[in-house]
Amino acid sequence: MKLTKDIITAVNKSIEKYGSPSKLAEQAGITVGQLTDFIGDQTKMVKDETLSQIYPLIEKYMPENPKSQSRKYPEELTMNERILLDAFSDLSEIVQNEIILHVVDVAKKELKKEEEI
Repeated sequence: MKLTKDIITAVNKSIEKYGSPSKLAEQAGITVGQLTDFIGDQTKMVKDETLSQIYPLIEKYMPENPKSQSRKYPEELTMNERILLDAFSDLSEIVQNEIILHVVDVAKKELKKEEEI
């Protein structure tokens, strides 16, 4: 996932709260090296898995998204699925429709491949 300024800011605020990068990393269940990916100037992307591990600890420092404040997600959704839904809802309706059509097209092609096997 692309590393945004909002994520970097939220991680830095969380480090302040926990007192050190190592304490935040320990709470998130990641290594200090993985955590420094969030605060280093060289890193542009981070693994989705790493973001999902740290997200619950930085979420309260992320800018508020009025659309997501009222959302109630089913408990079975993963953090990645929730992030995808939030990102999708921020897109214009035209772009959302284009993505839906593309996903349906890909799904049809995959089903056709399975039928041929």
